Amino acid sequence: IIYQSKRTRTNSDGTIAGEYADSIEQDLTLFVAAGLGDNAQAVQVLVDRTIDVSATGILKTKVRVKPWDYTDFIESEIGFAVDIAA
Repeated sequence: IIYQSKRTRTNSDGTIAGEYADSIEQDLTLFVAAGLGDNAQAVQVLVDRTIDVSATGILKTKVRVKPWDYTDFIESEIGFAVDIAA
Protein backbone atom coordinates (compact mmCIF):
# COMPACT_ATOMS: atom_id res chain seq x y z
CA ILE A 1 0.00 0.00 0.00
CA ILE A 2 1.37 3.41 -0.88
CA TYR A 3 1.13 4.88 2.63
CA GLN A 4 2.66 1.95 4.49
CA SER A 5 6.13 3.44 4.81
CA LYS A 6 5.14 7.09 5.17
CA ARG A 7 4.88 8.86 8.50
CA THR A 8 1.27 9.79 9.22
CA ARG A 9 0.79 13.52 9.83
CA THR A 10 -1.39 14.07 12.88
CA ASN A 11 -3.10 16.83 14.80
CA SER A 12 -2.13 17.68 18.39
CA ASP A 13 -4.73 15.17 19.67
CA GLY A 14 -3.19 12.32 17.64
CA THR A 15 -5.94 12.17 15.00
CA ILE A 16 -4.93 12.20 11.35
CA ALA A 17 -4.43 15.65 9.84
CA GLY A 18 -7.31 16.65 7.57
CA GLU A 19 -5.26 17.44 4.47
CA TYR A 20 -3.35 14.15 4.83
CA ALA A 21 -6.63 12.20 5.20
CA ASP A 22 -7.96 13.99 2.10
CA SER A 23 -4.87 12.96 0.15
CA ILE A 24 -5.21 9.31 1.22
CA GLU A 25 -8.91 9.31 0.31
CA GLN A 26 -8.23 10.71 -3.15
CA ASP A 27 -5.29 8.43 -3.91
CA LEU A 28 -6.95 5.23 -2.66
CA THR A 29 -10.24 6.07 -4.38
CA LEU A 30 -8.37 6.32 -7.70
CA PHE A 31 -6.45 3.11 -6.95
CA VAL A 32 -9.60 1.08 -6.13
CA ALA A 33 -11.54 2.56 -9.07
CA ALA A 34 -8.73 1.65 -11.46
CA GLY A 35 -8.70 -1.91 -10.12
CA LEU A 36 -12.44 -2.27 -10.57
CA GLY A 37 -12.43 -0.79 -14.06
CA ASP A 38 -15.92 -0.66 -15.56
CA ASN A 39 -17.39 -2.96 -12.91
CA ALA A 40 -18.57 -0.11 -10.67
CA GLN A 41 -20.28 3.19 -11.28
CA ALA A 42 -18.83 4.89 -8.18
CA VAL A 43 -16.09 4.33 -5.60
CA GLN A 44 -15.37 6.20 -2.36
CA VAL A 45 -12.66 5.74 0.26
CA LEU A 46 -13.21 7.47 3.60
CA VAL A 47 -10.58 7.84 6.33
CA ASP A 48 -11.80 7.75 9.94
CA ARG A 49 -10.60 11.06 11.40
CA THR A 50 -11.63 10.27 15.00
CA ILE A 51 -9.04 7.62 15.91
CA ASP A 52 -5.89 8.61 17.80
CA VAL A 53 -3.45 7.26 15.22
CA SER A 54 -0.43 8.25 17.32
CA ALA A 55 -1.56 6.15 20.30
CA THR A 56 -3.16 3.19 18.50
CA GLY A 57 -1.07 2.92 15.35
CA ILE A 58 -4.29 2.18 13.46
CA LEU A 59 -5.55 3.98 10.38
CA LYS A 60 -9.14 2.91 9.75
CA THR A 61 -10.74 3.40 6.33
CA LYS A 62 -14.08 2.64 4.74
CA VAL A 63 -14.29 1.57 1.11
CA ARG A 64 -17.62 2.15 -0.62
CA VAL A 65 -18.37 0.63 -4.02
CA LYS A 66 -21.54 1.19 -6.03
CA PRO A 67 -21.91 -1.55 -8.65
CA TRP A 68 -23.88 -0.93 -11.82
CA ASP A 69 -27.65 -1.40 -11.43
CA TYR A 70 -27.47 -1.00 -7.63
CA THR A 71 -29.07 1.91 -5.83
CA ASP A 72 -26.85 1.65 -2.75
CA PHE A 73 -23.16 1.42 -2.00
CA ILE A 74 -21.56 -1.77 -0.68
CA GLU A 75 -19.33 -0.82 2.27
CA SER A 76 -16.32 -2.50 3.81
CA GLU A 77 -14.13 -1.26 6.66
CA ILE A 78 -10.40 -1.80 6.42
CA GLY A 79 -7.83 -0.96 9.08
CA PHE A 80 -4.09 -0.59 8.70
CA ALA A 81 -1.88 -1.18 11.73
CA VAL A 82 1.42 0.59 11.98
CA ASP A 83 4.34 -1.53 13.15
CA ILE A 84 6.48 0.74 15.28
CA ALA A 85 10.02 -0.62 15.56
CA ALA A 86 11.82 -0.11 18.86
